Amino acid sequence: MKRNYIIVFLLFMLSIQYTTAENMRERVYLQTDKQTYLAGELLWMKLYLTDAEGKPSPLSKVGYVELLDAESVQVQVKLDISEGTGEGWLELPITLPTGYYRLVAYSRYMQNEGDEVFFQKNIGVINTFLIDKTVEIDNSLTEPTFSVLDNTLSVIMANSRTKPRTENSIQIQGLPEDVHSLAISVAGKDLVQDGSVLNISQWQDQLPATITTTTTAIRSDFLPEYEGHIINAKLINVATGQPETTEKVSSLLGFVGEDIRLFDGVSDNQGNVQYVTKRITGRQELATATFPQSENKFRVDIQSPFAVHPKADLPTFKLNSAWEQQLLQRSVGLQVLYSYMADSLSIMERTTPHFQWKPYSSYILDNYTRFTRMDEVVIEFVTLLSFRNIDRKRQLHLFIEKNVGRGAGSTLALLDGIPITDHNILYNYDPLLVQRIELYRERFDFNGQFFDGLVSFTTYANNYPTLQLDESTQIFDYEGTQARRLFYAPSYKNEAERNSRTPDYRHTLLWIPEVDTHGNSSVTIPFSTSDLTGEFQVVIEGLTKDGKPLRGITYFDVE
Repeated sequence: MKRNYIIVFLLFMLSIQYTTAENMRERVYLQTDKQTYLAGELLWMKLYLTDAEGKPSPLSKVGYVELLDAESVQVQVKLDISEGTGEGWLELPITLPTGYYRLVAYSRYMQNEGDEVFFQKNIGVINTFLIDKTVEIDNSLTEPTFSVLDNTLSVIMANSRTKPRTENSIQIQGLPEDVHSLAISVAGKDLVQDGSVLNISQWQDQLPATITTTTTAIRSDFLPEYEGHIINAKLINVATGQPETTEKVSSLLGFVGEDIRLFDGVSDNQGNVQYVTKRITGRQELATATFPQSENKFRVDIQSPFAVHPKADLPTFKLNSAWEQQLLQRSVGLQVLYSYMADSLSIMERTTPHFQWKPYSSYILDNYTRFTRMDEVVIEFVTLLSFRNIDRKRQLHLFIEKNVGRGAGSTLALLDGIPITDHNILYNYDPLLVQRIELYRERFDFNGQFFDGLVSFTTYANNYPTLQLDESTQIFDYEGTQARRLFYAPSYKNEAERNSRTPDYRHTLLWIPEVDTHGNSSVTIPFSTSDLTGEFQVVIEGLTKDGKPLRGITYFDVE
């Protein structure tokens, strides 16, 4: 539509401006709840997006995080970013071998500079289910300790020694008034840690070094995702199987489901297509459809938005045999936690889809006599809509208010959110599979492709049963930006809660990706310990509005 065309144009102009201004670079810092995990655990993370000086950046709205071994990708996610911060999580596969892995984080716009400016940190993963005789045992190893010498915040525990299932609290002192974002984690102390991993203060200190002679000239291949996630695609000529470079072709991208989500795209002279989307979260199906101006047939293939990374050298992972009982307890606790609390650990927030129109009229077909032919349904019940026979093809036409009589242009048709370019498919579709038909009486402009109205057919389960598509329409599984996952943290404020027989073996006791300080210089954060004992670490990191790093570390024991 016109709005999306304007957005793409503005983003293009922004990208040109950014290539000429050295301070218009983006950088990423990624905070995690700890640095050593068991295979199968959740990794919680907070992403900070800044400019090259470390000041929060409002530009990009999507961040990319990948977990890789030395050569290959293990997990990939996209995070929504708002005002320079985003939050998310990774499910560490239960099949990951013991060893170090690298977390790589970046924005789409950072891909113009290359892999060398991406954020990277190493995390340790211990697989207690797989016996790996190649893991080196070094009984001289000691558990690492974070340095507290460069703390910018004072962190005071209400109780530095406490018991399982007990209320405790953390007081953070020395907070400035202009806190931009602050995150806190409370987790069991890391057994191993790669000493090269930077904290937020160290990361910011080395930012000037990321602008080198090789990165001074920024390419403009990747537009910043200022509006939302940009889905990359290739326009393919069906006859040749090659990218189309001579003909400009309009296309639509729709998400399968009950809610209508449509985004337009147009190809360039290299066959590239980009769809500027908004508020698309979770794994779902999407469909692409082309509207060529010639007799040629085209399809659109979705491409990966992630960068390609070079091979990396990772440090040798070592363990101390003295940690065996501690790891066994943590491993059993992880299995028990998922056995008893799987539902509580998997609660996601639902997001509102992006579509600004409401239907002019809606027809619930079960309220009418059911017919076995779609043209009969349209003729008998759906006023303002009709099938017309043009050049021996059936086409839907909707009366719209802006035109007198029938619309002069074609009408856009959807089935469960899938754009249907050949209306013969709908003419022959079984109406008994359709729950409702909705009409949108507006004139739609998708990058110069005009439609007189929109007709949406919705089936009972939103799964387009028996639908047979032509070559110009394709359906893909696609992972949008990550849905927000709620952190599970029970409290033990009374004797009945403490005596509950439900096991609680949380290793990460608290994860708050956004602490609201309300401008106060001190805040107190309550939390409860779990059934696990041992030493725990409190790590607080954040940024002020002018880019000053905030950091605080402390420890406590659960006996």
